[in-house]
Amino acid sequence: MVVVTGRGLVGQVTAVGSNWAIVQSLINENIAVAGMVNSTRENDGVIKGYRDYNDKLLAKLYYLPLDSQAKKGDAVLTSGLGGLYPKGIKIGTIISIEEDKGKLVKNALIEPSVDFNKLEEMFVVIPKNQREVKY
Repeated sequence: MVVVTGRGLVGQVTAVGSNWAIVQSLINENIAVAGMVNSTRENDGVIKGYRDYNDKLLAKLYYLPLDSQAKKGDAVLTSGLGGLYPKGIKIGTIISIEEDKGKLVKNALIEPSVDFNKLEEMFVVIPKNQREVKY
């Protein structure tokens, strides 16, 4: 299940007990979220956690097309692709764009909307359609 605050996406529940849950946050490098740049509606990016050289907790949107018009200040939302994260949940704002000409793509560094150092209350999004998770 997906976990959010009023500011945006926190992450996903990865384990549960009778009165507890473990949530892997968006800034964790082990989870991936299908993302969309709101201004261009490009939805072929994948977002993963990222730490910059100052150890700041950020996220990075990978695999934008090289001709993407995404720019600094654009909002990034969940795209809904993959079926886990509902479409339209705010993830953050683009703070820089870099070109990876070797792979013919652009990547965008994202400042998450949620301050992960100040989380107090979160909401678990219960899906409309029940699905069975197999391990």
